[in-house]
Amino acid sequence: MYLYLAPVFVSGVGLRNIVKPQSFARRLLSTTKPSPISRSMGKKHSTPGEEHLLLPIPPSALPVVDTHTHVATTFEYYRGRYKDGVYTNVYDFVKGMYGGRNVEALLDVWCEAPVQKLWKEFADAAIEENGKKWGGIQYWFALGT
Repeated sequence: MYLYLAPVFVSGVGLRNIVKPQSFARRLLSTTKPSPISRSMGKKHSTPGEEHLLLPIPPSALPVVDTHTHVATTFEYYRGRYKDGVYTNVYDFVKGMYGGRNVEALLDVWCEAPVQKLWKEFADAAIEENGKKWGGIQYWFALGT
């Protein structure tokens, strides 16, 4: 069973009046018969080797613009799963993942709340020294909450 609960934002209503998704899910799951899928949900899954993270080179000769990337979140997840990973900073991570793959630009999206202050560092790096930190890849972003 899969359960998706979207966040609810109601003007003028305090959070104490809204059921927390975690407690709702706990109550729902405790009243249903466990299925084979729900029993495997708590098990740890193995992490593939870092060499399997690279995608194949796109078959087109046209430059690629990767849209709706979440660079900070993706890098944070990468560092959590690959503590001894090759890439120790976000700029090397982007160069490693996108370098040699005909990627011309990234459109990074900052929509997770609260917005991290890193967005300014990333944006400044895009204009300093013609984006040298980003490895020659144009860095664009959309910011919203």
